[in-house]
Amino acid sequence: MSIGVSQETAFAGAGSSSEIAAVSLLRNGSTYLWDLKAHRELYGDLPDLSGDEIVTMARDAGLTGRGGAGFPTHLKLAAVLAKGGPAVVVANGSESEPASQKDKALMLHRPFLVIEGAWLVARTISASRIYLYTHNYRHIHASLQRALAQLRPPGVSIEIATGPDGYVSGESSAVVSFLNRGVALPTFTRPIDQGVGGLPTAVFNVETLAHLANIARIGSLAFRTLGSSTAPGSRLLTLSGTVFSPGTVVELLHPSPIAEVLMAAGGATDKPVAYLIGGYGGRFTPPMALLGGEPGGSLGCGLVGVIPEGACGLEEACRLFDYLASQSARQCGPCRFGLPALQGKLPAALGVRPIRRAERAVTRLSHEIAGRGGCSHPDAATAMLQSAIATFGEELDLHRNGGCSATRSQPVFKA
Repeated sequence: MSIGVSQETAFAGAGSSSEIAAVSLLRNGSTYLWDLKAHRELYGDLPDLSGDEIVTMARDAGLTGRGGAGFPTHLKLAAVLAKGGPAVVVANGSESEPASQKDKALMLHRPFLVIEGAWLVARTISASRIYLYTHNYRHIHASLQRALAQLRPPGVSIEIATGPDGYVSGESSAVVSFLNRGVALPTFTRPIDQGVGGLPTAVFNVETLAHLANIARIGSLAFRTLGSSTAPGSRLLTLSGTVFSPGTVVELLHPSPIAEVLMAAGGATDKPVAYLIGGYGGRFTPPMALLGGEPGGSLGCGLVGVIPEGACGLEEACRLFDYLASQSARQCGPCRFGLPALQGKLPAALGVRPIRRAERAVTRLSHEIAGRGGCSHPDAATAMLQSAIATFGEELDLHRNGGCSATRSQPVFKA
């Protein structure tokens, strides 16, 4: 895991590099800020804002969730406020997406921003408890504990909670379920309605919270100078696949072609034939589709993976689908029966000995699964698979004739 040191100037696009650096989330991103004094020297003091001012600030900034769903932050705050009474805040840093590193890098390099953002939310919704939820990452725990030893916001108790590994254990209702009963599985109850201890609970990705703390200092308008009109603000990306340094985290400050982002971080090690955008449950996209700029609000969890020449995109998609199927909660029909059924059809449908009936079954099953699960996991898995079929059409034709273009045996993504 690393943070690209050139992100402050590489994607500037407008304004001087010093102006951009003054409003970016990471700023001197390669520096570890484990000292509160150094943190405040770089970012300044946190303003004293009322709850109404925080909601308005989030609305005017256009801040949306950075965990994958992209839900407007101010609407989530308003929904919890509408419940009235005490509430709970959860800073979700579990980052269960295997190739993603942005949340880990943020908690390691900028732990004070995460704590400050959670405190701003707590002040807004009258919460007296904050949970910092992660998996068992020892170095991350040490960073958060070091930060909490120096910064203990008044009026709230803050606890680091360690959840189990697992792809769905970072889903918001699964997080609440773990904090309530020690079982990290999605439920049909929204945290806003009935969360930790039965109280309305605001679960925010740690990057969202860090942005909130930064916006409180720079203002909503400055935040909107970054990003695009449809996706305001900067965002963190993890670069994966066949890139110079897999796991590098960069801050995207302005709409930029993916090729430019990769070049700023050392480039791809092989010619890309496709990208995986948004994580294992994201979508495959051909390079030509992204020539006009970055994919805006469709970046999901912020993962950009490079599929090189010599790799079979269909094999990669099947490998990822096998992983996603194995990671389901198995609590509802689409996960218990739909994903395994679809998994069983894939070798025949996409393998070197294709059966056209199986191909039709894959399409039919995908449509039957989508939209019927208790959470979005089966939707993401089937959407990823359909994007692979659409992107790697030429490869599919080869497979139909008993061939395959693969010249490398190593998988691009570890699952």
